[in-house]
Amino acid sequence: MISAGRKSDVHWGKGNSIFFDIGFSNDGRTCGLACGDESPRILQYGEARKEIVDRIRKDHGPIHFVIEAPLSVCFDSHLLRQTRYHGIDGVSD
Repeated sequence: MISAGRKSDVHWGKGNSIFFDIGFSNDGRTCGLACGDESPRILQYGEARKEIVDRIRKDHGPIHFVIEAPLSVCFDSHLLRQTRYHGIDGVSD
């Protein structure tokens, strides 16, 4: 079952927490993953996905899963990454 959590539920480096920073590369190590009290690592998306799924399958209690999504970017018509302010006068990227 998936349910929305509260900020107060998540504690860095404690318990069953997974912090996932989604990367942009298909073949590079651009995803950040930190689980419980382990040191953060940089992985390829497929590696991170497999580890996250394996951890969720093995655990029987609640898991606090935080996904950092790059909401400050968007893509142009050529699928090139652009900042959300691209092209607005007076605002730099």
